[in-house]
Amino acid sequence: MRIVVVGPGAIGCLLSALLAESGEDVILLDKRSARARLISHNGIRLDEGARSRRVSVRAVSDAARIKRADHVFLCVKSYDTAAAVRHARLLVGPDTTLCSFQNGLGNAEIITRAVRPGCAVCASTAHGATTIAPGHVVHAGAGVTMLAPCRGTAASRAEELAALLRRAGLHVRLTGDARSLIWSKLIINAAINPVTAIAGVANGAVLQRPDLRSLSARAAIEAERVARARGVTLLFRDAVAEVEAVCRRTRDNLSSMLQDILRGKRTEIDAINGAIVAEARQSGIPAPVNIRLVESVKTKERR
Repeated sequence: MRIVVVGPGAIGCLLSALLAESGEDVILLDKRSARARLISHNGIRLDEGARSRRVSVRAVSDAARIKRADHVFLCVKSYDTAAAVRHARLLVGPDTTLCSFQNGLGNAEIITRAVRPGCAVCASTAHGATTIAPGHVVHAGAGVTMLAPCRGTAASRAEELAALLRRAGLHVRLTGDARSLIWSKLIINAAINPVTAIAGVANGAVLQRPDLRSLSARAAIEAERVARARGVTLLFRDAVAEVEAVCRRTRDNLSSMLQDILRGKRTEIDAINGAIVAEARQSGIPAPVNIRLVESVKTKERR
């Protein structure tokens, strides 16, 4: 079985390392040739607590060098989804499953439009990972990874991916409602990522500072209200309690949005809080907290 992970960010490297350690044939597809050569030469360094290890993973920048893949995991930013799918189309055969390990709304729709219906699975993971350097990742917290087949995709594809990830040591659960999964993850990201990015703190600090805890809770409540109005059934009963549980499990992790700000990179604020604002407008619901978070993060980006 051949597995291709697209994107050498924190989650992409973590996933590649864990799958390779479980004995799978894993190739990391990177858009940058120099970085791909570095990872191929050095492997992926994975730090977990006091333990550090290197895992050998082949990385390439040209999809033409890879034969057909059985599974493709997309671990790129939401604004890079279309380009990443075009880059990886040579890998996709009639039986290939594409799994979106991404944040925000709209990724599954981009995948199915670019490839075909019936091939996409959505994933949401509570694992925290922080990039230290190219190919060097700190695994800063574990949790459940959820999978759901997208509309028109057979449940068996998600089940096969679940078995694969369980062999790699991940705690995996399946759900049949991809929309619920995507929105549930969206709300958690919307309540943690921008708050930590603006304050410049790790996830756990959100619970330690009353101002940040209040801001995060108000963002979650507002986003939950939008989801209900859009007819979405969430995977949890209490959005605030779920957000705070994730903060506790990943207390030492730097959110992906904070990592982007620290590196002077574009964030996914438009696909996360911006998407909630857009959905709120369609439903005629005010979303002042999420609007404020979008504006604050964009100010950080400009600086």
